[in-house]
Amino acid sequence: MKRLRMILLVLFVLVSGFPLYPSQHADAAGSSTPVSTDNKRYKTGARFLDGQLIYVTPNKKASSNTRYGTKAFVIRTDTTCTSRNSDTAECTPTKDSNYLRIDLYKNTTPAQYDTSMWKVEDIGECEYLSQYSEFEEDREKSPLQRDANAKRLQKEGKCQQAEYGASAADAVLVAKFEADRQKFEDKLTENKLFEKLSDGMTVYMSTIFLVKEGSSTLLTPEYETLNKIRNARGWANKSYFRNYYDVPVEFKGSYPIIMQYFNESGTSIKDATEILSTYGPKEVDDYSEGMWPAWKYEKAKTKDGKGIVVPDSVTGKDGKNYFLVCSYVTRISDPKKMDCSKETDANEFVRFASTQTERNPPVPIGGEYVRGVYTTSPDCKCFTSATIPNKEKVEGEVPADNTTIGQKVTMQVDLQQTDQKSLDDWEKWVVGKKDFKINIRVFRTDQTDVLTGLANTGDKPKWSTNSKIPPDTDPGGAKVDLAKGGSVSKEELLAYLKGGAISKVLYYDDLTNYPIPPGGKVSFRYNADVFISATDASGAVVTKPCNRPTSSTTMTWFRPDKEPPEVANFFSVPKYFSEIKEGSPQLSGTSSNETFDAMSGTPTTRNLYFASGGSEFIVDVQVEYVPKVTQARTYKSEFNAVVNGWAMNPIIGGFTKDVQPPKPTARQKVDACSAPYTEIVQPKSQQYIKGYTTGENPQPIYGTEYGWDQLGYDSHVVGHYVDTWTQTVTFDYMKINKAVVWKIEKSKVDGMATLVQTEEVTASITQGDPTYFYNRAATNTSKDGRLRYSVETDQHDSVYWNEGNSDNCLTNSKDSGSVNEQKKFDERRAITGNVTAISDFLILQTSSGDQSVMYFDKKSNTAKVTEQLDVPVTSFDTMWTNNPLTAAKWDKKNTIKIGSYNGNFSTPSVKYSGGSTGTVSTVFDSMPAGRVRTSRPAPFMRLMAANLDIPDTLPNGEYRTGTSTVFFKNVINDNPNNKPTAYPVQNDTKYGGTGLTFTSAYSPVHSKVNDVVIHDPVSVQHAMVVSLPNRLDQRTTPGGGNRQEGVAEYEKVLDPNYRQNIIPNPGAEIVNVDKTVAGWNTWVATGDASNIAFTSRTSDSWVISGANTFEVNSVGSSNTTGGYWKDIPIKPNIQYKFEGDLSCHRCEGYFSLDFYDSSQTFISGGIGSSDKATNTGTVAHKTFTFTSPSNAAYVRIHMIKGANKDAASSPRDHLFVDNLILKNMSQQEFVAVDSVEVTQEVPNPDYVPPSNNPPVAKTFNYTGNVQTFTAPSTGRYTFEVWGASGGISQHSTTRSKGGYAKGEIDLTEGTVINIYVGGQGTDYGAAGGWNGGGSGYNSSSDSAGGGGASDIRIDGTFLTNRVIVAGGGGGNGCTEDVGGNGGGLTGSAGTGSNYLSPGGGGTQTAGGYSGGGYSTAGSLGQGGNVTGGYGAGGGGGGYFGGGGGGSEGGGGNSGGGGSSYTGGVLNGSTTSGANTGHGKIVISSPGSVNPAVGQPTRMITTTAGGSDTSPPSDAYILVPVTVNPNAPAEGYTPGNFVLLDYGFQLYYPNTGDFFGNGQWGWAQTTEIRGKGFIDNMDTTEWTKAKYVKFDFNVIYNNTMYKSNEWIQLPVTSPGMLYDFYVPLANREKISAMVEWKSIAINGAIEDGDTPTNKVRYNVPRPDAAKHSTVKRYQVDVVGRIGNMIIEDTGDFRFSNLFKQPLSPVQWLIPNVVKRVDPNIQNKIVGDTVDIRDRTVTAGTNYLNTWGLLAHIQQNPIPFPLSSEKNNIDALKNQPLRIGYDVLSDIQTMGNYYSNLQIIPYFYHLNLQSGAITQVDIYMDVNGEYKVINKFGAAVPGWNPASVYANPVRLDWENQAGRRNVKDDEAELTSTIAALFAQSGGDTASGKGAEPYGSYLYGSSQFMALTGRNRTYIGQDQTYGINRNPGTKLSMLEYAMQAQRWHYSYVLPSSAVAVKHDQPATQANINALRTNTGVIVMAADIKAIGDTYTLQYKAPNGNGTLNLAGTSWSLTGIPYPVIAVYSAHKSSADDLTITGTH
Repeated sequence: MKRLRMILLVLFVLVSGFPLYPSQHADAAGSSTPVSTDNKRYKTGARFLDGQLIYVTPNKKASSNTRYGTKAFVIRTDTTCTSRNSDTAECTPTKDSNYLRIDLYKNTTPAQYDTSMWKVEDIGECEYLSQYSEFEEDREKSPLQRDANAKRLQKEGKCQQAEYGASAADAVLVAKFEADRQKFEDKLTENKLFEKLSDGMTVYMSTIFLVKEGSSTLLTPEYETLNKIRNARGWANKSYFRNYYDVPVEFKGSYPIIMQYFNESGTSIKDATEILSTYGPKEVDDYSEGMWPAWKYEKAKTKDGKGIVVPDSVTGKDGKNYFLVCSYVTRISDPKKMDCSKETDANEFVRFASTQTERNPPVPIGGEYVRGVYTTSPDCKCFTSATIPNKEKVEGEVPADNTTIGQKVTMQVDLQQTDQKSLDDWEKWVVGKKDFKINIRVFRTDQTDVLTGLANTGDKPKWSTNSKIPPDTDPGGAKVDLAKGGSVSKEELLAYLKGGAISKVLYYDDLTNYPIPPGGKVSFRYNADVFISATDASGAVVTKPCNRPTSSTTMTWFRPDKEPPEVANFFSVPKYFSEIKEGSPQLSGTSSNETFDAMSGTPTTRNLYFASGGSEFIVDVQVEYVPKVTQARTYKSEFNAVVNGWAMNPIIGGFTKDVQPPKPTARQKVDACSAPYTEIVQPKSQQYIKGYTTGENPQPIYGTEYGWDQLGYDSHVVGHYVDTWTQTVTFDYMKINKAVVWKIEKSKVDGMATLVQTEEVTASITQGDPTYFYNRAATNTSKDGRLRYSVETDQHDSVYWNEGNSDNCLTNSKDSGSVNEQKKFDERRAITGNVTAISDFLILQTSSGDQSVMYFDKKSNTAKVTEQLDVPVTSFDTMWTNNPLTAAKWDKKNTIKIGSYNGNFSTPSVKYSGGSTGTVSTVFDSMPAGRVRTSRPAPFMRLMAANLDIPDTLPNGEYRTGTSTVFFKNVINDNPNNKPTAYPVQNDTKYGGTGLTFTSAYSPVHSKVNDVVIHDPVSVQHAMVVSLPNRLDQRTTPGGGNRQEGVAEYEKVLDPNYRQNIIPNPGAEIVNVDKTVAGWNTWVATGDASNIAFTSRTSDSWVISGANTFEVNSVGSSNTTGGYWKDIPIKPNIQYKFEGDLSCHRCEGYFSLDFYDSSQTFISGGIGSSDKATNTGTVAHKTFTFTSPSNAAYVRIHMIKGANKDAASSPRDHLFVDNLILKNMSQQEFVAVDSVEVTQEVPNPDYVPPSNNPPVAKTFNYTGNVQTFTAPSTGRYTFEVWGASGGISQHSTTRSKGGYAKGEIDLTEGTVINIYVGGQGTDYGAAGGWNGGGSGYNSSSDSAGGGGASDIRIDGTFLTNRVIVAGGGGGNGCTEDVGGNGGGLTGSAGTGSNYLSPGGGGTQTAGGYSGGGYSTAGSLGQGGNVTGGYGAGGGGGGYFGGGGGGSEGGGGNSGGGGSSYTGGVLNGSTTSGANTGHGKIVISSPGSVNPAVGQPTRMITTTAGGSDTSPPSDAYILVPVTVNPNAPAEGYTPGNFVLLDYGFQLYYPNTGDFFGNGQWGWAQTTEIRGKGFIDNMDTTEWTKAKYVKFDFNVIYNNTMYKSNEWIQLPVTSPGMLYDFYVPLANREKISAMVEWKSIAINGAIEDGDTPTNKVRYNVPRPDAAKHSTVKRYQVDVVGRIGNMIIEDTGDFRFSNLFKQPLSPVQWLIPNVVKRVDPNIQNKIVGDTVDIRDRTVTAGTNYLNTWGLLAHIQQNPIPFPLSSEKNNIDALKNQPLRIGYDVLSDIQTMGNYYSNLQIIPYFYHLNLQSGAITQVDIYMDVNGEYKVINKFGAAVPGWNPASVYANPVRLDWENQAGRRNVKDDEAELTSTIAALFAQSGGDTASGKGAEPYGSYLYGSSQFMALTGRNRTYIGQDQTYGINRNPGTKLSMLEYAMQAQRWHYSYVLPSSAVAVKHDQPATQANINALRTNTGVIVMAADIKAIGDTYTLQYKAPNGNGTLNLAGTSWSLTGIPYPVIAVYSAHKSSADDLTITGTH
């Protein structure tokens, strides 16, 4: 071997140091002897000492002036050299910016070391050794003794120092450079590449060279590449420079973790504390005590094992309590101040207090601060809501008789905080405070800003409460007046916030006296604000306002007008709901297609839908009964006129000149009656001018023309007979006076911008749009839909039959001829039919069936069309009240069907409307006659907006939605008389149409639409390193494996033992004013209701529990039974448990539970009815468990007092019941339980007490207009009426007088009568008095008008409506003619004899006669008038008026008086001439007693028990959620080790356990995961990226990833398996960390610290899950041992097997054994399974795993070495002889550098029996046998002196060639050994050693191989495959991790075997020394590394041994069998034992 060359090489590698310039140094180009560091007893070279870079190099005096040295170090995390070749490689360490440069020099001239960065020492070697030796015996602690100690070390040859005697040439000066730790840390942390440099990570150091010429150090130029320094000078050996590049150095460093405590302003509030660790014992230089290796924090290694827990609260230096807000980590070297505004990921990693108080900080270089930020007052947040629990029951119609609303509105203010963080913060907030107060500011505002026509008065509300928190009625913007709040204790405040009954504070707004006018509407909004205050320790008052939903609850009332008895009104109160959920509603079912419940979390990739629903219509109608009316229908039967049958058109013939032409034949016609007619043919002629005469005066010459005319017959028509008649129909009907209808149309929700990127979402009806069928007949005709005739339906009200043509007979008549018209007329008149009268109607055609608001029809009798049809008269009650097709008995709030979403969130299977359930048929369906019915809608109405896309990046947490509204479009507004409506008909600007908008909510118990929780689940829970087969683990003891505990986080869940009682008022604690139990119904099963009482028992011994108990008692002898009952909503297919206590005294008492479906149809029941408590005073507890039927929606709970069992002992029997419980046992859930309504008795503002009415007389004087009087009470009234007198003329002085009439009449209160007071006739003028006075004819004021009558009219204003009349007097004539007096049954005639006659007086049947001339007679109600003549008077008005006075040209007479009338009154009387002047009327009302109206008090309903939508806080518990990192998954088990140079797989599914409770249908958003979240949930859909990181180098996808480098993986992979490879260039490790992390698609930061993000927190928003996950797991990185071979033996018999013969052939034994070349391998005996557990093949390079050992790249001969495997046939029966060495080697990979132990074991195999016997081996020592291998002796603690030590040596110089150690292997070994030496590796026998010389390493009993037996063989090629892709790692890292161990099995030739524990007697020796047996050698081989110990085992077991054709089992031998020796011969029996090789 070239030992010297390797020694020289050592100088130039890093072990001897980078070249420096101490005062004396090695000559780089000279010939002086370099300093060898092989045997140095101190660490040399570069290394890291706890983060400090230290460089040590020994140097001798240089002999040349040209030297090279180091100017700077370059540190990289990767390599830059192109190869390991010393001559051709190029290295470029500064090729890019990815490096750190550390300069040794200042930039000065002359060059000086940078002493600010470096501490430089040049120390003599002995002095250095005395201080820094690796061996304790060298060191001297006392400085005073070091000089003496150094001398001793020189003397012992351990060092060379001139001062202590070394020659100048041999003296060594040690240069030590220590980088300043802080500055070096700064450089590392300033460089992003190294800021995460972790402990144990390999960095690569290279040199930037400079050159020194003489005494000058040249800083420039510098030589930064290998080629540059190679060529800088003519160096003696340029190849040495390669060793200064890419030198791997392991980083070691530890740093503190310090916990600091700050307030929010950044001031320290508490002294910092240091987190101590188990690292850093004092005796270990690599670490400082109490510090952590860089980036290596482990919770388990903290002092108490609890990790770093940031306290939730601390007491500050000032004595105050502080509470954690957030915590973060920051570098000590560069601390950052962070606030708590948001969470962040690295580097500061801010975490809110509620999400993490345990920190797992990275430990960067320089250390880490863990900082807690604290506050004295936690940022408490509270959310409250104000709802009206009984809204539906309170608002709506006010009875028409009521003048006030008459209700109390209950507003529930819910103070419960549902998120745990809020409660935790409040628990902290109350500490140190006092004087707690709660202000609840309640307010009610008028809706006049949004609704028109309201009757709100503006009066202030009247609030009251039973709570200790009084209502604060200050306006909303006012400053909080704490004096108006309620004082509470700290405990009470927390109780209000934690939930339960106390948190539901009820306030009552008293509207019992709030006025509402007839036809009026009143509408309010309700809400509340909450303020919590307290006084802190400083005396300051701190007030916290609570948040509330912006939308308020609206309440509206309508009071209809009071209508007559046969007028009815109906209006509906709508319902309206909205929800925002994931998925979509079912389109043909009653549920929804939700895969997640948005209230309990939905991912961002799933779309939302917004759906609304509600009453499909709102209806406001008024109907009125119309009694019998008559309608006529006309009929007409008509025959068409025809031309008569003889009609012929005449034919006018032409003329023939001068000749008569032939006569044409006369035409004949026969008519339909067969009567013939022949036409007349008539001749004709005329002259014509034939020519002219000639001559002077020519004259015409005439000729004659002749011809014929056929005269034909005229065309007059005949026939055209018509028959017409009228048919009368009588009927009554119901008319609609008002129909205003709104249809649900659209909905909107705002506040959605964040959630779906649209501020407002609008939903429309996508299917099932409801329609209606409506008719209000304008006339009572068929055309307008009032009637439908069975005859000629389509012709409506005028029937016309065109019967065709009459016959054409000239003698045509309707009853003769071929067409008998009369017969047809008779047929038509004989047709029979009927008519159907149809009332006005309105039918709502909803998506789930028809609903008739008003429909009624009835048929008439059947009669001929000429006869009257009478539809039987019905009544108002028949048509309306009792008609099932009207809304008369509808529940205004519940009857109209709900379409789409119905608010039933807690039972999602039925929360959407279903299919059609029925139709209403009408006459028009069969007889439309143009009135075609509107098409019905499809079923399953859906009002929705689907596919609302959530941004995939939207962070997790609760998102509060805005206000949702539902719009009802006005589709009918038929209100011709403008009657008041329950709702305004107005334009809605929000929806852009006429209609109504209502604020919708999630359900009746909510105040707004639901909010949404976003949760993208991600998980690394099941990520694992897939376990490798256990056979691959060769360790003798288990390693560390995973030491990571599951990270615990706390999840708020319902207590598993908690089950909600879903029965409201289960203990009868709330009772009505009549003592019945509130919220429960009563039922009489048998007997008379008067004999049973339903009540509650209070304050006596019969109360079972609490203050009250249910009680039902009855008269015992009556056998009356019954009880309380209530329907409770339940879910189908669920197991429920019912419990209750009862006792029944003298009776049977029992429970009975029945099931009903959603339509309240009975399904089954009777549960519990047979388990009775009979006649007992002892309370029995009953329990029933049942499973609800599949179609169940309700369970009806009865508590029944049954039959009497003892009527004798007491007159009454009693049932007592209490403590009712109904719980869902299948699912842990919380459902909203209805509020409990209780009746109260309040004063009735409309009550009128009884009163006395004295007689009252009311006088009505003349006004000239109609006056009215309303009867104030019911009774008999007296009417007195006086008529007016007539007027006078200018020639008269006396006037006529009006009459007087009196009578009595019975009137009902409220009757309106019309008063007509007559006016006096005009004096000196013509005009008659008002109300019937006749007019005179005025001429020079000589006439006067008649006086008007006075009368009273009832039920109208027509003359026929008069019930009493007093007549008026007549007007005077032109002389002293006085008109007749009015009055009396006959009026008086006028007086006067001049000018014709005076007018006569009116009578009871006719008016007075006329006086003649121009006058007229009187008439009904009117006096006669005078229209001409001169000066006559008009007649007086009256029942019948008087006649006008006679009038002629010369003058006129007086008028007559009008008559009186008493026919409409009782006891009537009249008097004539009783009044002068205008008339008057006096009405006298009778004295009477008015009875009371109504009752003094009124019963109203208020809420006494608030509705709960969430469990109380004590129903929850916090449970630790810990993912067991060792849990298997999907058939895979987590592995606890990986192998070097071996592949492994990650099973990395995106699955995790997310099941919460599976609930679907939540009342509120929750941190509990409901529907959709399951265990083993696949989260791929929501995984944006996933990564893995290893604490060791790996190869993935042919890319090298260095230790602690995050590797991004595809989100999916086949089988979710990912293939990795651990390259050889890794150190073995115990519990090496593997980290997985995944990031959700909505993750902006990595904020998670646990394997799943299932737990939700309440920051930064409520119910927010994290967005990333982390799992930490540890595996051992383990090496292997194997590739064992035998390369040679000393036995010539096998020389040709192992070595190649010489060429030309030379014979050792002629023709048998050839001489061989000992350095050239032939065959090998070796493992057939390689070190990587692969069967050896050409593909594995056989056993040449890394390619450096060509001699074993062949198919090995399997172990053991035995004779039959010899390649010389002649020797196949000759085993190996004892006395010959067996040269073997074995390979290891891993940290196996200096210790391999081999214990040979020997056995005797009997070749006859196969018996295997343990043997001891003895040898002859001076004639005495001494044991040299005692079977089993070498055990821990054994005494080596117990056996004789037969030495085993490694003679390297002679064996290296035989062992095939080539130069590459030798040089690689030297390089690695030198590398280890620089970090303190033992160069004598440790990892810094290498084989050389002759070396004793053991005995035949025990061989302890060291570094002297080991060579390094690692390469970056395995099986020829590149395992260093990208050349990121240094070859040296590969080289050092694979070793070949060289050893021999040695027995002397005198060795003999005896059975174990037998003495070595000759007999015992001879017993085994036979040819019937062989000696089998096995070996226990262990590689002992610095991390593990590996046990070598035969890869395939020992199998069988084949000898002489027989196979012998060796399976009984536990150790690998190596060789088989001859039992009876040894090498001593051979002729010679030399020269074989």
